[in-house]
Amino acid sequence: MSTKRPPAWLFGLMGAVVVAGFAYGTYTMWSNDIALSERGQRASARVVDTVRRDEVEFRTPDGRQFRSLIGQRVSGPEPALDEQIEIVYDPADPSSDVDDVRATNDRTVTFVMLGITTAAAVAIPMLTWRLARQSGRRRST
Repeated sequence: MSTKRPPAWLFGLMGAVVVAGFAYGTYTMWSNDIALSERGQRASARVVDTVRRDEVEFRTPDGRQFRSLIGQRVSGPEPALDEQIEIVYDPADPSSDVDDVRATNDRTVTFVMLGITTAAAVAIPMLTWRLARQSGRRRST
């Protein structure tokens, strides 16, 4: 009994879609990290959700109120519901992810995403090429 593999081009196409998704996610996280480090402002915030992702509510100096997610991080204490914490937000886009001051500059998740994206961008074309060669050899025998 023989199992038929999908064509190499389909594997390559699916891989390109996955790499593009990871690249977009990495770019978004990296851009937000840079914005927070270059023009971030501090504010006091109240933790309003800790179930899905940590979410805070805060006011900007001009009185506008925002709800934002705390960016991905590995270090620092976990915020508790209704806890007052200090955050860093981007005044150009206050609703984007913010940093918990207690874990600022924890870019572990961003670097892991960059590593996965880079590895996939190298591995997918190599595997697609190998599958195409194997497929060509099977047809010729």
